Formats: sequence, C-alpha cells, structure tokens
Amino acid sequence: MLRNSNGSIYFANDNGENSACLRGRKHWEKDIKKWQRLVSFVRNTNKFFHGTDEPSMYHMSYFNPMNLITLRFLTRIFFISNEFWDQIIVPLYSSSFLTIELNAVPAMIVQVIDDLIPLLDKPHMESWTIHSQDVFDKMTDSSKVSRRHHHNNNNNKNNNKKNMTIRNEVWGFKRYNNHKVVEIYRNPITKKYVIMTTNGKVNEEFDTIVFASNSKNAANAVKNQDYMLQKTILNGFRYTSETDRSFEIGYIHSDPSIFPAVHRKDLLKKFANYIEVCKNKGNDDQNNFKYINTFIISSWWPAINNTTNVGSGSTKHLEGNKNNNKNENAITSSSPRLVTYGLSEAESLTKIKNVVGTVENKWNHPHMSFSGLMLSMLMRFIQGKDDIYYCGSYATPANGHDLSLCSGICIAMAMGANYPFPENKDAYNDFLRLRRIMGI
Repeated sequence: MLRNSNGSIYFANDNGENSACLRGRKHWEKDIKKWQRLVSFVRNTNKFFHGTDEPSMYHMSYFNPMNLITLRFLTRIFFISNEFWDQIIVPLYSSSFLTIELNAVPAMIVQVIDDLIPLLDKPHMESWTIHSQDVFDKMTDSSKVSRRHHHNNNNNKNNNKKNMTIRNEVWGFKRYNNHKVVEIYRNPITKKYVIMTTNGKVNEEFDTIVFASNSKNAANAVKNQDYMLQKTILNGFRYTSETDRSFEIGYIHSDPSIFPAVHRKDLLKKFANYIEVCKNKGNDDQNNFKYINTFIISSWWPAINNTTNVGSGSTKHLEGNKNNNKNENAITSSSPRLVTYGLSEAESLTKIKNVVGTVENKWNHPHMSFSGLMLSMLMRFIQGKDDIYYCGSYATPANGHDLSLCSGICIAMAMGANYPFPENKDAYNDFLRLRRIMGI
C-alpha cells in the first residue's frame, strides 16, 4: 500500500474493490497508459535480443540496448511525468532495489520488476513454509555433500587437479566467521593460501579461496600487486549505501499504530509493504521527497505465524531479549513483525513505540546500473584465476537472492561439487545460464 504526499492511497496488491483504484484516478490515467506502453516496449526488445519472453534475469544479451538505456531516461522518452516517477514508480520499486536512487537502473530490468510488482494487478508471492536457515542447513548437510569429486569441466583452468575436497564446515562458513578476514596470500613454499584475520593467522592453509562477501572486502583482502585487475574490477562496484541511506538502517518493531487506523487491519493481513511519500523539509533527498517504507513481514512469512516451523536461528531475532521478562518492547509470538526504513534515529523514537532492534544493510546491496552490469560481466576474466573465486550479488547481473545463491552453487561446481537440484529442470536451466554468464 502506498500513501502519496497529497494523502491519496494506492492499493498495489489488494484483491478487493480497490485492486485497480489507481486505474480509476484521472490524475494518473495518462501516465498509466504511457507506463504500460513503456513496459510493452521493453518486453518486446528483451524478447528480440534474448530469444525468449521468459521473465528471468538469467537471460542476458550483451547487445541488448536496454542494458545501456536507463529506466529514468526511457520514462522521459515516453513522456511520463516527473510526479508519477517520484510518487508511484520510485516508492513502489525501491523495495526491490533497497534504494530510492533509481535513475541509473538499466531499462531491461523493467520486465522483471513489472512481473514481481505489477502496477495494476495483484502480485503473486511464494515463500518457504519453514525458516530459511532450515533450507540452508539441509542444502549443506554433510550427508548429502559428496566428500570428493573429480573435475569434469573442460573449461575450468584448474582441471589438471584430479581431486578436490568439499567440506561441510567450508560450505557453512562455521569456522572463521567471528573474525574478519583482512588479507590472503600464497605461501611461497607450499603454494597454498594463508588467511590472516583480525584474530591472527589461521592455522590451516587452503588450495582455493572463495569470497562470499561484498566486493570491497574481497578487494581489500587481495593485497598482492599481482592482483591489480581483480582489485580494479572489485573496487569498481558501487553499493546503495554509498549514495543513498534510505535503506541502510531498518527499525525492527511490532507497532501497528504506524499505519493509518482505517487501513490497519488490512495492512497487517494482506499487504507486504506500507510506504509513505512525504515532502522532505531538507534538500538531501532526491526531488525533495522522503520515503518511509515499512516491511510487513508477518503478513507473508508463514514460519512466523506457525511456531512449530520456525527454525532455531529465528527465535532470538524475532522475540527480542528472551532473557529479560520485564522488557516491554519484546516481540511476542502474536505480535506483527515489522521493519521500517527511511527514518532517522530521532524520528524512530517519536514515530515507533517499541523498537527492539535494527537491521543494517550497509555494503549488502550493489547499486544496479550500467557500470555495475558491465563489471559483473567482466568478473568472468578473474573468476578462478589463481584459484580465487567470487560469488554474491555483485558477481551476477542483478541484485537478487536467487542469483546470489546460484552464483555460490556455480563456484562449488567449478570446484568439483555436484549440482544439488537435478530434479528441477527450470532451476537447472537457470544455473546453466548463470554459469555461462560467470564464465566458469
């Protein structure tokens, strides 16, 4: 649900009588039609260059002009008003990009975001019925991860190694995640990698290094002058927190009074987000607008409302300070789970009654732009070089959870692991596409 600066409400995903209320507003009617023509134009262009109309970020063409043309520029070509961009497009789609700075977003992405969050129709969302940690635990179950595999990838530069060991503790990053990695270097005698952390040198040496961090941390850890190409590419990525702090800090709470009373019940039950567009008193935010975005997690995450399915990793995070029974701010099992972005610390104290914690997104989300897209394409030239790999959002064409996860699977397979989901043909085809994009 979106509340504009003039106080009007737009129901983006209500299935009742208001499901197309925006369509009926004459104020936006012309912009809506222009937006629909823009989306149709991008879909047809993507289909021509990708060879398919399947909405997937795994379909990429280096020659697609929509990679170069920004969505903001395209809205001007289609004569879409600035007001529509500022008060409808930016607040609706900022939730996906975790930034309100959408001017540099390549136009080719509009096909995907229109399918995820359609402007006029009710979006469809699927979620795990259990906690995500349970999913990852099962994926990295040592009983299902082959201990040794032979290389069979002819394109892999390291295929001269007959055997490689994939260990569960490496998959789960369970051994050294309490200490920051500050440097890696090769032992000149053993030719294996040494890891230096804030706690000193790790006793064990490694044949292969996989960076599953942000690009800045990876660039800082590779200090050898022989890795200038790697450092140049990795330092080139920009993160949303570098240019926009709107989604840097989220305030965790269960205060429904932040919603308008007349819509409160529906919001808590049927909506994923409530976004307020406000006139900004200062000049820091783009076009003098401020966006307050509350993620209503309890409306769509089944595990929260079914305590028998909640994984052990979620209890402490969701229930606040479990050891302090006098904590009035503690979130109970029946409380709504809300995370609000776009407020300063002072504003959070006045607008939210019971903040129990914060979520920090600094250095987590690459800023999607043409330069970022091109840098992710250049990653193929450094993947696997000297037995160093890189996975995560920046190493893929877009900022997405499935892309990040699949990039890790691509790396694991390059090292000799088996593909974990052979029974799912669509997932396997996306994996093959991403492996081609990553060049491994």
